[in-house]
Amino acid sequence: MGSNKWARHTFVWVLLILASIFIWFTFISDRNTPAQIDGKQLAEDIKAAKVVSIITTTGSSDIEVQYAGSGKDSVKPPACPMV
Repeated sequence: MGSNKWARHTFVWVLLILASIFIWFTFISDRNTPAQIDGKQLAEDIKAAKVVSIITTTGSSDIEVQYAGSGKDSVKPPACPMV
């Protein structure tokens, strides 16, 4: 009966440790979520020429919008003349 009690205490400690890890990653970990804008605002920004590029990822519903002057704009190399 003594080993059964030991097994129960071990199980409880394992559950507490797993719960602590879960809470740590859920609430304390760095969540760098980007700002979300609605479609109407995005359309207005495109018409105002504020948007430099829109990047999509295959298999994801997320898009990345790069604005002019944000410091994150990609720079295209100059066109090479055909020889």
